Amino acid sequence: MSVLYLSYDGLLEQLGQSQVFQYLRGLSREHSIILLTYEKPSDWRDEGRRKDAQRRVREAGFRWVALTYHQRPVVLAKLYDLAVGFVVASYLSIRYRVRLVHSRSYVVTVIALALRVVGGIPYIFDMRGFWFDARAEMGTWEKRSLSFRFAKWLERQFIAYSSTVVALSRGAVEAMRSWPQLAGLPVRYEVVTVCADLDLFSPRRCAGSPAEGDFLLGYVGSAGPGYLFDRFLECFLELRRRRPGARLRVVNRRDHAFIRERMADFKIPDHAAELVSVEHQDVPGRIAGMDAGVFFFRADPSRVASVPTRMGEFLASGIPCLSNAGFGNAEEVLQGEGVGVVLRGFERVQIEEAVDALLALTSEPGMREKCVRAAHKYFSLADGTASYSRMYRELMVPS
Repeated sequence: MSVLYLSYDGLLEQLGQSQVFQYLRGLSREHSIILLTYEKPSDWRDEGRRKDAQRRVREAGFRWVALTYHQRPVVLAKLYDLAVGFVVASYLSIRYRVRLVHSRSYVVTVIALALRVVGGIPYIFDMRGFWFDARAEMGTWEKRSLSFRFAKWLERQFIAYSSTVVALSRGAVEAMRSWPQLAGLPVRYEVVTVCADLDLFSPRRCAGSPAEGDFLLGYVGSAGPGYLFDRFLECFLELRRRRPGARLRVVNRRDHAFIRERMADFKIPDHAAELVSVEHQDVPGRIAGMDAGVFFFRADPSRVASVPTRMGEFLASGIPCLSNAGFGNAEEVLQGEGVGVVLRGFERVQIEEAVDALLALTSEPGMREKCVRAAHKYFSLADGTASYSRMYRELMVPS
């Protein structure tokens, strides 16, 4: 009997490597896993990366079926991808006697729902955040529109037909329990937050230090809409007022043109900024020597369901963090464990106070060890894998 894992994110993307492959490598030791992903053509054409991923999948012991991700026209592309995905998933379900579907995020849950209705196969809805609400908050949809109302109806079906709904934070579960459209539904919730590979991300793997007298501020991941990259640059400039030799390092795959444009507008000197693109397994080497990591998000209501992967990776590497309030479990982890500073607004005085607090925090004795302990407490990949494995055992339907 097998588990079919569905992901609209490609395995060749950073999230695919950090939040899909890492779990499946552990889960495949106990379960027969088939992974179905949608790979972007530009990623798939990179023969070196593709062959390396195929090799790692073989070594991990699970099967990988890659479909092509289509982007435009948006609606037709999604419908086409879902139609092809349903046909392929149906074949895989029969061929490998699939008894459980694990659906990562919203788009592919359409396929999971169809398999549940047509074939009676139970599924885990691993929602990863309130995607429909987030799109409305970003202006993609009007909340009174027919499209949004249909999306929310579809979301209710995803939850109602699922065997388990997995959320990233307790706040997300509490929010869903208050939704009127879910009143009376016997929903089973589980919380499995984003996890970090604590062997890959560790002070040992990230050993290094910047030049004497410098302070290296780090940013890892996406920088597009919703990530408040300008606020990060404002904090960096404030840092340079206190530490003129401070530098920043941005580790990012796809937003380089935007990042360079914003750094130019903020008049960040070239010698003070570094922009790099690396594979997931090489990120620890680029985190090396960072004194602090920063991540900011729009504090929209839907963000209560979001937890940034980079928080766990920074902390596992022994690096304290600067964040803003209003999403996931950032305040619980950073303030509760004393391993970061949380901004409650971006007024000048608030940024000044936050930078001062961050400098004080990074100079505390034993801070690196404190960060690592927090990472083990909240972001352990082993704990997350064990939670999923338990769910698989409980939900697997015998043939």
